[in-house]
Amino acid sequence: MEHRIGFQRRAAFLLDRDYNYGNAFMRLYLAETYVTMNKI
Repeated sequence: MEHRIGFQRRAAFLLDRDYNYGNAFMRLYLAETYVTMNKI
């Protein structure tokens, strides 16, 4: 649990620091997940 909270805090910090890059990465990740799910 501690580890997960730490990870979320780190992720929030990184997204805050470079919001546009975070959004682009998230979009790419969601797109890949969507494609993978449709292939199965």
